[in-house]
Order: sequence, then structure tokens, then C-alpha cells
Amino acid sequence: MLCLCGSKQNENACCKPIVEGSRVANVPEQLMRSRFYSYAVKNVDYLCNTYASAQKVANLKAEVSAWCQQTQWLKLVIHNAKNISREEFMQRSLNAQPSTLPTVTFTAFFIVDDMYCQMSEKSRFTVEDNQWRYESGDIIEQVEIEKLTRNSQCPCESGKKYKRCCMI
Repeated sequence: MLCLCGSKQNENACCKPIVEGSRVANVPEQLMRSRFYSYAVKNVDYLCNTYASAQKVANLKAEVSAWCQQTQWLKLVIHNAKNISREEFMQRSLNAQPSTLPTVTFTAFFIVDDMYCQMSEKSRFTVEDNQWRYESGDIIEQVEIEKLTRNSQCPCESGKKYKRCCMI
């Protein structure tokens, strides 16, 4: 099965091993893709574990779980990724050279409450415990594209009607 992150790779060679813990994300884009995959498959534990410690709050798991349950993630488009290895990032940090956090700019398409939406964000990543973590993000744009009805064309591009495809 193709990976839900849109990489056009098999999920077993892409995000699934990262989410299951048998492989680590080597660059920020891999973490971003694996986080999208986790939203799509509703893996709340992975999502919570990939937040930087500064972003973790007491009710994080409940909030992420609620968002996962009410949202169906359809598509991820990566526009720009400032990818560096964990090792290179750590080396820059150890030398105390001024640097900015690596970023990934993306657009995600999703359905929430029968509304087809898109959200564009520029996300920042850091390394903690030798693992990439999601630090923060700035939403560039969030748009409600279309209110879906049972007979709408499904936005997942299956060619089916919404009621026969992604309607929950």
C-alpha cells in the first residue's frame, strides 16, 4: 500500500517503520511525513511523543486524540523542506553558532464535520534525545474549501461519491 504521506513509496519503506519505532526520522521532512501518517491512522501516542518537550502540556494527549477522532486526513503536499541530519544539527548546536531551526512548509487536506479543508503551515523542528521533534508551527493559511454532502464527489480523488467513500 502506498504511504498516506504522499511520498509515492510503500508505507513499509516510508512512514510505518518510523511510527512503529523500528526506524527513526533522519531529517525533519521524514518526521513531518510520519506525523501526517500518524494523524491519518490516528496514532495518538506517536504524535504526542514527537512533540518537543517545550510543547508538551498536561492535556496534550486528550487534545490530539480528539482532533484525530474528528478529522480525516487525505493528502499532504510538501512545498519546501530545510533538511539537515540530526548529527549536523547537533554539531551546529554544540558549536554555539547562531542557527535557525530547520523547517518544513506543507499543505494538508482534510475533512472535519463534512467540511473539506486545507491548512498550510511552516513547521519548525529540533532534536531532543537524538530524535527529531516538532517544535512549533505557523499557520500560513486555513481554508474551508467545500461543505460536503452525501452526493458530493469525494475529495480523496477516488472518483466515488462522498457517501460511498470517506463519509464517516
